[in-house]
Amino acid sequence: MGEKKELKRVLGKFDLWALGFGAIIGWGWISMGSTWITSAGSLGACLSFVFAGLMMIFVALCYGELASAMPKAGGPQNFAWRAFGTKASFIAGWACLLNPVLFVSWLCNAAVVAIDYLFPLTETPLLYTVYGYEVHVGTLAANMLTCATFLAGFECIPQASEESVVKPKDLGKVIVIVMITAVAWFILTIIATCLGLSHEDISNSSLAAVDSMTAIFNGNPLAGKAMIIVGILGILTSWISTYINGSRLMYSMARGGMLPDYFSKLHDKYQTPYRAVIIMGIFMLISGFMGGGVNVWYPTAGGFGSVVAYLIVAISFIKLRKSEPDMKRPYKVKTILVGYIAVLMGAALVLISLPGFPGSGLKWPYEILMVLIWIILGFILYFRARSRKDGLKRIDEMMGSVLVDEEAEKE
Repeated sequence: MGEKKELKRVLGKFDLWALGFGAIIGWGWISMGSTWITSAGSLGACLSFVFAGLMMIFVALCYGELASAMPKAGGPQNFAWRAFGTKASFIAGWACLLNPVLFVSWLCNAAVVAIDYLFPLTETPLLYTVYGYEVHVGTLAANMLTCATFLAGFECIPQASEESVVKPKDLGKVIVIVMITAVAWFILTIIATCLGLSHEDISNSSLAAVDSMTAIFNGNPLAGKAMIIVGILGILTSWISTYINGSRLMYSMARGGMLPDYFSKLHDKYQTPYRAVIIMGIFMLISGFMGGGVNVWYPTAGGFGSVVAYLIVAISFIKLRKSEPDMKRPYKVKTILVGYIAVLMGAALVLISLPGFPGSGLKWPYEILMVLIWIILGFILYFRARSRKDGLKRIDEMMGSVLVDEEAEKE
């Protein structure tokens, strides 16, 4: 009997919302509060999230419609294949994969920072320094503990949309609700931080939300530590969601013939892409030994891959609205204008991520090198897939067997 290439359907609406919300609400609301408030003021920080949320909702609406039409693991890779073919599909999938690969490592080091607040790790003996960041015995031990904790039971984590029992027409609604609730959460934490601390105190704080909680409870340090524990749980939710995103995308690309078949192997019991999960875990563990200094590279480099994928999704939305107007779309936005606005938003995000853009662009050497290495590795994998027997034709057949008229064939 052949291997069953199908993921379990176990997730409901709340499960999908929790995964999406948990992916967004991680450690940033604790670690970045002082930066947001001091650079833009309390009102400016809140408005920034409102505007950013409005920008991303247009992309989310495009994603929601296409996900309802193609509710299979892969996301942007699937949408681009249906709209433009194999080359665009590989670019979208490979660009999208960069962020979770880097972000799991960022979360690992963020957890060490959180633990350091509870139990000062820098007071332990110094081992070495990476990019100006000191790695002590305590920080290394905490990193290893974090990795072990996160990796335990990872195969029990269910997958997302392809493992969902949610009707396709409701997928888009869940995505939009996630965006709205996440924006509301960030705004509420900014307001709470400003109510607890003065602007000067916020400017001098590295963890403003934590210090604000301490101040609100009349300087009781237990209140701040409780907030840190909540932040650590937020890191865990982001880590789980990111792991699901990355491992599912890696599995989908392998199932479609774009990556080695090795990554398409599912666990016999849990039916999860365990090999992809293990590979990402190994990378995270290795990265953790470099200390928190590498965290300055990851968000920009990983974010670049994400915004490229956003732009491709928006363009695919417009293309499919025109080329396949009768394609079944259980969740359908009212107008194609949403896609054009999403393209503008996506293009703006790509622009501000490019090298040379003040403040937010990729910087030399580390961030640019990370992206270049990822692009070169992508070329190698693409030409490897292309050079196999039947090459791109085989990939098209495999992608088609997963996505095209699958529900009709079941009936």
